Amino acid sequence: ILQLHFEEHEVQLKTDASIIPEAALGALGCMLDDIITELHRGHHASPEWTQPSVLNFPPRSEPLSLSLEDVTSNDNGVKSSLLHRCFERRAAERPESIAIDYLTDLESGSRVTFTYRQVANVATALAGKVLKACEESTQALKTVAVLIGPCPELYISYLAALKAGVAFCPIAVDAPRERKEALMADLKPSALLTTTSLLKLESSSFIDSSLETIDVTPFLQACDTEPEQQPTPATMSADDLAYILYTSGTTGLPKGVAVSHLSASCTISALSAHYGFPQPSPTSKPVRWFQGAAPTFDISLFEIFWTLSTGSTLCCAPREFTLQNIDKVVTTLEADITNITPSFANLLDPSSISGLMVGGETLNARLLQKFAPYNPTVKGEPGKVPRGIYNGYGPTEAAIYCIAQAHVPEGQRGSVIGTPLATCGVLIVQPLPIPQTGESFKPLPMGAVGELVITGPQVSKVGYLNRPDETAAAFRDDPRWGHVYKTGDRARIVWDKGGSPMVEFLGRLSDDQVKLSGRRVELGEIESVLAS
Repeated sequence: ILQLHFEEHEVQLKTDASIIPEAALGALGCMLDDIITELHRGHHASPEWTQPSVLNFPPRSEPLSLSLEDVTSNDNGVKSSLLHRCFERRAAERPESIAIDYLTDLESGSRVTFTYRQVANVATALAGKVLKACEESTQALKTVAVLIGPCPELYISYLAALKAGVAFCPIAVDAPRERKEALMADLKPSALLTTTSLLKLESSSFIDSSLETIDVTPFLQACDTEPEQQPTPATMSADDLAYILYTSGTTGLPKGVAVSHLSASCTISALSAHYGFPQPSPTSKPVRWFQGAAPTFDISLFEIFWTLSTGSTLCCAPREFTLQNIDKVVTTLEADITNITPSFANLLDPSSISGLMVGGETLNARLLQKFAPYNPTVKGEPGKVPRGIYNGYGPTEAAIYCIAQAHVPEGQRGSVIGTPLATCGVLIVQPLPIPQTGESFKPLPMGAVGELVITGPQVSKVGYLNRPDETAAAFRDDPRWGHVYKTGDRARIVWDKGGSPMVEFLGRLSDDQVKLSGRRVELGEIESVLAS
């Protein structure tokens, strides 16, 4: 397959271009040339023989513009980095545009809609209530737990928390009582946001009677009432926490990943640009995004905040509707695009939607083949809806997605996950413990298999809530590469047919973690639960 020809003054590499791209062959030739040159000089152990496995370093340190109006905005850097700021701009620019379209009955197709003005009214009024609850709380870290499924109250609760200057944390409505209690005990929220219907259920009986519980439903019912005053939280910083999301933990207790406004804003804007999503303007047709991911799956935050930050329409339905018949849901809501796992996407009719964003699992050949006729190879045009298959990879610790690919071509290995976002740098290093203080990670040569390390503003600065040892084991400030996160994933740099370097995901370094419906699950958590 690969022929090596030695002549007096040159070495030739020959192969079938359909097997090894020209760029990969060229890189291999450069490696060989470096090695021969260093050996000739007597440097038989030179660390500089080969090009290191590093992509997009240094990464961009600030969010990109999501909308054409944002390019000319007079906002300072702090305001533009706040996760809810773009929504506030859109609400002021297009108050009567539809922000949320909620399917209330699957059989009849009944829906209820809310404009940007109405959503802003409710979020502002609710933010005042949240701010008061947090001011009265004795907790040092001001957070609110949100026990709500996919519906308008969920999205408005997120906006209200951010406007009040506190972090939100979604709690799965269908989680076992013991898990909810464990999360609440670790989070110690200043308030719990939920709905009238959930308050009536037995599942809410785990709520501490001393905790301020806020029913969001009455606020939504008063959506046409202009709030009397704006909440005035303390000065907000881009480094303030925006949300805390719990992932599986090795000790049996979930780990809360703390993510800042800056990290989340960087991801949302950079991923939009990476995928080539059109930048909406007041005259363009709003994109209709069906919010398909569960609230505790962090890609749902991209769905929510990209949509509301660009003046688009967030389509949603009760989770049971989505699981029952996703085709009917997206068709009834006239959705343009959604995000779901590849396994769930196999249940979707390709003709029912323009764009499909997938992640959380390896992209399978069956799905690519199924969607191939509907998968264009060019990026979106201004004013057009996203089209095709968009793949993504990213741990919660690096704020949603950090590596992605638009318009995945048919025939590509599902393990190839794309290239880093503009606000993310990637290293492939020897899978060893974190280097000692003062030492730096040493990337492996291009093409070598090692541990995937992420750097850049998307990486959580805080790490895990109340877990200093686990934070120290996974995060560090590297003297050369900046603030980094060790993913524990095996990966390497490969080349696509056009010769561009791509990241290939090769599974976990150890077998202590598995993926279930797109979520990472620590086997230690399962063992702990079984042992109890």
